[in-house]
Amino acid sequence: VALRCIALHWYELGVQWTLRSFMIDHDGMSTENHGDVDATIAANLALIAADENLQGFGCLFQEEDADVCGDDGDDNGGCETPTVSSSGEQIFDPNECQSYTIWFDGDGLGFRMLQALSAFGATGEDITGLVLWGASVTLAKYITEHPHLVESKTVLELGCGSALPSMLSSRLHASKVVASDFREAALDQVDHHARENGCEIERLQLDWEDLPGTAQFQADTILASDVIYGVGLVPALTRAIRKYLKADGIVLMATRDGRRGIPEFRHIMKQTADNVCFDEIEILAFDDAYLPSIPSELEGDANSLARLKGEHSIYVYRRKQQQCPQQQERQHGLSTTDIMAGPKPVVPVSRSDTRDANRISPCHEVYPGLWVGSLSSLNELKSLHQVQQWKVISILDSEFLIGLCVSMILAIRNDDSSSAKVEQHEIWKMADKPRAHFLSERLTHVLKLIDDVIGGTNVTRQPSSACLVHCAKGVSRSVAVCAAWLITRQALTLQQAMERIREVRPNAQPNLGFLAGLRALESGKFQVL
Repeated sequence: VALRCIALHWYELGVQWTLRSFMIDHDGMSTENHGDVDATIAANLALIAADENLQGFGCLFQEEDADVCGDDGDDNGGCETPTVSSSGEQIFDPNECQSYTIWFDGDGLGFRMLQALSAFGATGEDITGLVLWGASVTLAKYITEHPHLVESKTVLELGCGSALPSMLSSRLHASKVVASDFREAALDQVDHHARENGCEIERLQLDWEDLPGTAQFQADTILASDVIYGVGLVPALTRAIRKYLKADGIVLMATRDGRRGIPEFRHIMKQTADNVCFDEIEILAFDDAYLPSIPSELEGDANSLARLKGEHSIYVYRRKQQQCPQQQERQHGLSTTDIMAGPKPVVPVSRSDTRDANRISPCHEVYPGLWVGSLSSLNELKSLHQVQQWKVISILDSEFLIGLCVSMILAIRNDDSSSAKVEQHEIWKMADKPRAHFLSERLTHVLKLIDDVIGGTNVTRQPSSACLVHCAKGVSRSVAVCAAWLITRQALTLQQAMERIREVRPNAQPNLGFLAGLRALESGKFQVL
């Protein structure tokens, strides 16, 4: 066992920089170096399969704990190789904790919380589970923007630690929230946080490597953040997910970029075990700008800032309802899916039950001549032969994505073999945030551009011309603009506009700020020419 652990450790060291090149672009598409990464996965999985007694790779995990703050090798990041007290138990003592309040801007959600003063207790025991991590905040922020993922659902958080995502789920009206962790200290912290913030959360002590024979319940949504620090945890974690997730349930796995074990986790999740397998639906990338404001109590704490800041990703999976093939095809080019199309608290969803929502096209026609989509929809323009002249409106905020978009437009214009031509390309730099300046003169200008192609109520468009409105994912910003055009030009209500868009694009979901702006347009409180 020791030799196998050492061998696996050297495998990981030898490909560390290969794994660091495992990048996810901002449109959620994988740009892996398949050969190197797959070779590493194969080597690691072979060792896992060679001896089931190695499940957990305890010796390797202890060595990898030094990586708890990421793979940057920075000794000033607030982490050291953890030591464990003779008892091996964490202790949650509110009197030895720092209090702080974290707010989610624009949503009116705030939580009073505690965290350990350092990564170690007074007796030297490892209490890293009792501090706040950036992946947890990233996942919680994402849930506030997509509340239907937890609303009226049974939610289970694995490796909950401070349980911030669990508290958000409770506030957003989940029917049942269960926060699970291996250590009693973390669960004691959960109880304290739930009492302080008026949240209904059940605690569950759960050891992934010693799961009960029958799951006490099954969840509609499983949440996890920063629960993978090495290859050894992956088999046990995936078994827990398979046991506790309902058919057609959703998994949201948030992690700091560069964590070891993530490629192996993705690989195993795509395999069939116990007649259960998953579709990898989406990969979402976030930087520091996505996080809410750092709590003022933590701004002067270098260790807290090191744990919170950094680039993070959320991996989204859906459990299939039926048995799937032993070897799953890799899913590429799916930047958006119907996971964004659950029950909406503002506008009901109306869609056909026969739709294969797992295979949503990058773009859809929501009104004759008006198309909505993601950045990758630019690749589809050539295949839409009925349209020859395009006007493209790009709503992005990342300089990287704007540059990529411009290069894609140039490629279309320079392709003499294609009948599709882009007559005009307009860029609107706007972030997908509730406080973004949506109701503005810029919106009036963009709606007039759409009018030039499609026309208003009494104008007939040319069949060979069309307008594409796209953002990064085709979920919020572009949908809001198309809904604004339907409300102001076609005299539809907000509900009618959203139903029309979701009939063809069920993942449509403007953020809360955009919805408020659309209501202002509907009521006439804000008018556009």
